[in-house]
Amino acid sequence: MREEPKDLTRRDSIQSDTSDTSSTSGRKNSVTLKDVGKSLGRRAGMVSMSGRKSIAEPKLQNRRRNSTSQQQTLGRTYSGDDEQIRALEKKKEDFRKGKRVRKQKSYYHVPKPDPLIYETIPERLRKFAEKRPDKISTVVYHTMTDRRQLTRRELYDQAWTFARALRKHGVQHGDRVALCAHNFVNWLVYDIGIQISGGVSVHVVMGNFNMRNVLVNCSVLIVETDKFWKDVLANCDILPGGKIVSESFPYLKLAIAVSPDCRPANTLLTDEMMEEIEPLHPDDYTDFPIVDPEDTAFIKHTSGTSGAFKWAKHAHFNAVNSPHSDCDILNFTEDDARINGRHMAYTGGYPVGMFSVGWKNVTGDPQVLNKRGNLPLNIEIWQNESITNIVLAPLNLTDLRGYDVRIKTVGTGGDLLTHEQVHSALAFGDRVNIAYSGGELYRIASRIFTEKDIHEHVDGMLGRPCLGVELKVINHLGHVVDRGVPGVVCVRSPWMLRGYEGGQGKKRHNGWVQTDDVAIMLKTGDLVMKGRTTELVRKNDLNILTQLMEVYIDSHPEVYKVLFVNVPNEQGSEDVCGCVQTYLGKGVDFDSVREHCYKKMREKYSFSWMTMVPRYFVAFEAFPKLLNGKFDKVKIIEGAIEMLGLNFSANALMRLKQAQEEKYAIPVKSD
Repeated sequence: MREEPKDLTRRDSIQSDTSDTSSTSGRKNSVTLKDVGKSLGRRAGMVSMSGRKSIAEPKLQNRRRNSTSQQQTLGRTYSGDDEQIRALEKKKEDFRKGKRVRKQKSYYHVPKPDPLIYETIPERLRKFAEKRPDKISTVVYHTMTDRRQLTRRELYDQAWTFARALRKHGVQHGDRVALCAHNFVNWLVYDIGIQISGGVSVHVVMGNFNMRNVLVNCSVLIVETDKFWKDVLANCDILPGGKIVSESFPYLKLAIAVSPDCRPANTLLTDEMMEEIEPLHPDDYTDFPIVDPEDTAFIKHTSGTSGAFKWAKHAHFNAVNSPHSDCDILNFTEDDARINGRHMAYTGGYPVGMFSVGWKNVTGDPQVLNKRGNLPLNIEIWQNESITNIVLAPLNLTDLRGYDVRIKTVGTGGDLLTHEQVHSALAFGDRVNIAYSGGELYRIASRIFTEKDIHEHVDGMLGRPCLGVELKVINHLGHVVDRGVPGVVCVRSPWMLRGYEGGQGKKRHNGWVQTDDVAIMLKTGDLVMKGRTTELVRKNDLNILTQLMEVYIDSHPEVYKVLFVNVPNEQGSEDVCGCVQTYLGKGVDFDSVREHCYKKMREKYSFSWMTMVPRYFVAFEAFPKLLNGKFDKVKIIEGAIEMLGLNFSANALMRLKQAQEEKYAIPVKSD
C-alpha cells in the first residue's frame, strides 16, 4: 500500500487552523492572500531555474495528484466573490507552471499613422492663401464691438511686406525680435513677417516680465504701450532712424513702435515702414535666407504661474504638426472656427490650428473676453462667427448654465477637472475635449467625452497620450512605476520644444522632459492627475495637495471659487488659508463653510491627528489673474496676508521670504 504524501498532513492542519479560527470568531474566515502566496511560493520553488527536476520532484507529483481537491478546498474557504476566486486560482496556476506575473508599467505610446508635415509656418500660410485666398483667416476683437479681420491673402501679403521692411533695416537670419504687444489684428502680421525675414519672434506678454531677462539676446524691439517704452528709455538711448545705444543691452540695435500714440522720439513706426516698401520694385529686399522647418520660429515664455518664467524655443515643425493629435480624432477641417480667449504670446493661445488645419481663428483682448460680466456678449460673438470650437478654463465651464447656446466642441484643460465640470460642459456642447498641454510640449494627452461615455470620466482625468507622444510616470528615483501607482509625468514627442533660451529650464535626459505634474496611469492608458509638485500647501511641516480640500469647499452654495495658499504664523511655520471668491453682490458665512467641511470631507484629518480644514478664510470679490488666464497666486497670497492683518515675528517673516523666493520668486515687503 502506497504511503500518503506528508504534505497532506500539512494541508489538513491548515484546514483545521482555519476551522478553529472560524469557531472562535463566530463567523466564516477566509484563506488570506498571504497564506496562498506562501503555499504557491513553496510549490514554485520545487522546480529549479534550469528546468531540471529537483530533489523534491516526488513530492511535487503527489501534490499535482491532489491539486483538484486542494483547489476545491480553497474555493470553499475563500470568502471573496467569483472574480477574486478566479484571479487567485489563475495566479496559483501561473506559479505552478513557473510563470512570473509581470505588472504593466506606466508607459504609453501609439505611433502616429499619418506622415508629419515638413514645412515652415510661412510656407503653410502661403499654400492656404493660394488655395482659398478670400477665406477669413483671423478675427480679432479689440473691444467687444470693435471687430477686425484678415483674409488668408491679406495676412500673407502684409507679412511679406513687413519682412521686406525688416530686411531693409538690417534684420539678419537668427536675430531675436521681441514682439511686445496685446492681441490685435496685426499681431500675426508682425509675427509671421519676422519669421519670413529669417528672424526669431520672441513673444512677450505685456506686464509679465523682467525686462533684463526678456531683452538679453534681442536685437529688435517692437513695442505697443507707453509703460514698456518707459522701461526701455530708462536703459537705452534711441537715435534717429530707431537706432538703439545701450550699455545694459549691447545686442539691441533697432526700436519700432506699433502705435503713433505711443511712439517715443526717433523710433520707427510699423505702418510707415510698410508704406516705404510699397512703391519699391517687388524684388527689392526679398533676399530672405533659407529657413528650415527645424529652425527656431519663435520663443515663448512659460505661464509663470510660479513667478519664474522660462523661455522655450519652438521650431516651425512643432507648430504645424502638434494640433493633428486631436484634429484627426475630432474631424476638424478648414471650415471650422475656433475662439480662444488667451494671449497669442502663450502656447495655449497661439493659433497653430490656423497653420496646420486652416480653420478660422477668433481671439481678442483676454482681459475683455474673459471678464465675467461679458459672457452674454461672448455668446453673441460665438453665434455671429459660427464658432464650432471654444476653449474655456475649467472654472468657467459652470458659468454657461442656463444660457441658450449650443457648441460643437468644448475644449478645456490646464487644471484638474471634476466630473461635475465636464458634465456642465455637455449642457451646451455636443462633446468635451479634455486637453493636457504644456508650454514646452504642446499637446500631450486628450480625451473626448459625450453623453454616451461621460460615466467613464473620473475627477482629474487628463486623457490618453496623443498619437506620436511617448509618456511615462516615474518615481523619485527615476524608475517607471506600475500602472495605478502615482508618480511624476515625463513626456517625449516630435513636436516638443527645441530647448531653452540661455540654457535655462529643465534638462532633457534622452529627450524626455519631466513635468511638475503628479498622476497615475490607468490600465486603459488614461492619465488621472493627482496634483502638482508645485501646488502643495504646508501645515505643521506636512505637504497637502490643495485639491483634497478644494473639491469639498467648492461645493458650498455660497462659494463661487476657492484657492488655498500658505500664510505665516507666529511660530515661524505656516498655516493654510482658504481664499474664497463669492458670488457677485453676495457674502459668505465662514462658520457655515467650516461646518460644511467637517460634514462633507471624507478625510478630515491627515495622519489621524491633523485637521485638513484651513485655519483661516478670507473673501475675494475676484481673484487676480495673469494674462494667460491663470490665477496670480503671488498677488492672492499678498492679499490674504493683508486682509488677515497678521503680525509677523522676525522668524515668521524670514521664513515667509525664503518660501516665497523659492516657490514664487517674489519679494516680501517689510517695514
